[in-house]
Amino acid sequence: MERTFYKSVVLPIDLIGAVDKIGFSNIKRQKAFHFIDLLVRDSIQEHGSMYALVPFSANLFREVFNSKYQEFLRPLLDTDIVQCDEKYSKDSGKSKFYRINPEIIQNVDTTAEQKVKYTYKYVQDLKEEKFLNGFETFYNSLDIPYDELYHAIDDHVYNIGEDGLKVNYSIEDGKLPILHDDGEINYEYRDRAIKKACKMGMELIQDGDKYYMDTIKDYLSGKKHRIMLSYTQSVKNMEQGNLYAKRNRTNQRLDHNFTTLPKILLEIIMQNNGLGEIDATNSQYAILGNIIKDVVHDGFVQDSTDGVLYDEVKEILGCDRDTAKTTMMQVVYSKPTTKSPEKEKIRERYPEMIAYVDDYKVKWDYKQLPIRMQKEEALIYVDGALDRLYGLGINCITKHDSVIFFEKDRETVKSVLDEVLKEKNYTLDLA
Repeated sequence: MERTFYKSVVLPIDLIGAVDKIGFSNIKRQKAFHFIDLLVRDSIQEHGSMYALVPFSANLFREVFNSKYQEFLRPLLDTDIVQCDEKYSKDSGKSKFYRINPEIIQNVDTTAEQKVKYTYKYVQDLKEEKFLNGFETFYNSLDIPYDELYHAIDDHVYNIGEDGLKVNYSIEDGKLPILHDDGEINYEYRDRAIKKACKMGMELIQDGDKYYMDTIKDYLSGKKHRIMLSYTQSVKNMEQGNLYAKRNRTNQRLDHNFTTLPKILLEIIMQNNGLGEIDATNSQYAILGNIIKDVVHDGFVQDSTDGVLYDEVKEILGCDRDTAKTTMMQVVYSKPTTKSPEKEKIRERYPEMIAYVDDYKVKWDYKQLPIRMQKEEALIYVDGALDRLYGLGINCITKHDSVIFFEKDRETVKSVLDEVLKEKNYTLDLA
């Protein structure tokens, strides 16, 4: 079964004009903007930038667009609207990487909307149609204050500043993955990168777990425009009724309009509709703790399943909670060869856990560990809890590691989650 969704995409008008100059047919134009939307989305999600190179394999092109994808891709490349690293080789078997030409998306003050068509093949044994209908029922029962959401976006973007950024020598020493203007991520030692940035009249900037060379002014300007576009696009799609809900083929999570909705906007909707949420503290690490509980005995299992892992890491590193969360992600999900002072401090506290995850990443590839955690998460919240709650007639939805519901149904939701966890012999700290 196939289901078609439509999505409003907000793009710089210069980019739209460049595509229209090619003279595509309507169908090829749709596919071109579909591809552009995927590139921009993945670049922002993975690298916090609109111009980073992101992988797109030939198999993925065929899956999304059919075997004639060169009919729209080649003109985009020939006109330099899309750029490719051309590094694929049959020996390595790696995907080519693509990005939007940064010069075409520099002017983000003037934008326009494009309607993009997405077609998904539904898999019946994953109950995808059931979950789509459940999401649409949940969404249609809500009163969404769109004006308030747009005002919240304006306020949020206006208040974006240097708070939370680290610059030059305030960044921890080490070998850092830095996004450069050519769209490549290159690992460089901090001091060398600072000197290189200084020669170009820039600084080395850390924002969360991402690293850039830029001026503070230009970086913040780009960040504000990027967030304004992304947040506004999310709200416009809901306002226009462009709803979707589908299972992610890689990790089996249920993705829908609310999973990509920024937290500050979702909280407004929840408060306006009397919604509650139950989630697990440090969820993915608690799931990891349940998986390894019979082979790891260094305290990690107890701390993660009790929901105190981030507090322990705060003490270990002498940092705040947000830094503890970011650092745990870097340590657990990075390549097993990655070295850092933070990883060594965490290894001292949890040596068996670090040894287990590093061995796992060597055996199965480091990218497979987070996917395994996410699949377990989907088994608990989607295939376990959500399926049963819909069977009971409960109007709700999952958001990866949580269930969102009307407060009157809290006891039922909690009892179903407890039932699912008991059957799996899992311990999670639900809140």
